[in-house]
Amino acid sequence: MISLKGNTDNGSGGYLSDYDIAEVFAELGLKANGVPVSIFGNHVVNTAAEISEDTGWLFGIKINKAAQTGDWAFSYNYRDIDVDAVIGGLNDSDFSNGGTGGKGHKFGVKYQCAKNVQAALTHFDNQKGSEDVNYNRTQADLIFKF
Repeated sequence: MISLKGNTDNGSGGYLSDYDIAEVFAELGLKANGVPVSIFGNHVVNTAAEISEDTGWLFGIKINKAAQTGDWAFSYNYRDIDVDAVIGGLNDSDFSNGGTGGKGHKFGVKYQCAKNVQAALTHFDNQKGSEDVNYNRTQADLIFKF
């Protein structure tokens, strides 16, 4: 039996819907007082869904880029992913504990410690399924790039 990760079960342990995804992504990059700012959005619809829970969307902002030692960057996004909008196993595994049927906020900050080293902190404030199931996670990462 496969793990559906939030997708609707057909009663036999498989997917109820097929997945034909139509997706639109837009991003606007600009500078505010010399600081790069990016505003972005994403919208997906599963055109083959058997139920009305077939849509996902996201909007967010990124401020600055952590490229040189001492640089910092901030990011934020809000998203809402219906249960059959996308294949749950391929959705962001950190957001609302992975899968589909979640919505909420993601905050991130990065700091460029050295030429090839970044420190990052990410916080997820999400709901899974019903409004009563809250999911909060904070992650700290040390990133080495070579």
